[in-house]
Formats: sequence, C-alpha cells, structure tokens
Amino acid sequence: MYKGYRIPKGAIVLGNSWAISNNPEVYSEPERFNPDRFLDPSVRDAPSFSFGRRICPGLHHAEAVIFITAAGLLAMFDILPEVDVNGNPIPPKAETTLKEALRQVLPFKCRFIPQSEKHEQIIREWGGV
Repeated sequence: MYKGYRIPKGAIVLGNSWAISNNPEVYSEPERFNPDRFLDPSVRDAPSFSFGRRICPGLHHAEAVIFITAAGLLAMFDILPEVDVNGNPIPPKAETTLKEALRQVLPFKCRFIPQSEKHEQIIREWGGV
C-alpha cells in the first residue's frame, strides 16, 4: 500500500518525469525555455535521467560530454544572432514545442564566428577529425 493505493507484487511502477519537470511549484513557467532554472541550488536535480536506484548509468557521461562540447564551442566561437539583408541582428525566439512528451526548443538561425584567426586555423586543422 502507498497512500491508499494497493500496488501488487511484481507491478512495474514508472515515475512520471514529465509531470515532475512541469510542476509549476518547482519550476515557474515550466513550458517556457529557461535554462537558468537549473542553476538554483535549492531545486533538486531534474529527473530527466530518472531517479533513485534506477538512475541512468550514463548520466554522468552524458553531462560531461554536453559540458565539454558547450565549453569547446564557447571557447572557439562567438555565437551571434543572424542578420537581415541590411545587416541588422535578428533576435532569436526561444520558442518551444511539445513533441512525444518532450519539450524541445524550435530551431533558430545564428552565426558561429571563429574568435580569431588562430581559432579559425585550429578549427580547420581539426575539421577532418
């Protein structure tokens, strides 16, 4: 029994990660794309990779790969908004969609500009890797 519910022995119980991640008591405006919400140390880890003893064994690897990739991009490139025909910046819109129970940021245009000639040289050298 759990909170008045009888859970039969051998039953498969799935945590509702979507409902947890979209709880407005935990994350204000859960439908809005806002990566800053994950910087608040008072909010426990997001359940994206499950939780408890059944946590995804690749969680730490995935987080490390994402961090290294983002750090590499930010170290080598200036990431700027796309420009219109007159050279005016077009601010990206942080629009999201709900697809297959996952909220995804819709594609937007931007420019990746090497930070210097030295950076561009390194990028070209590593381009075939």
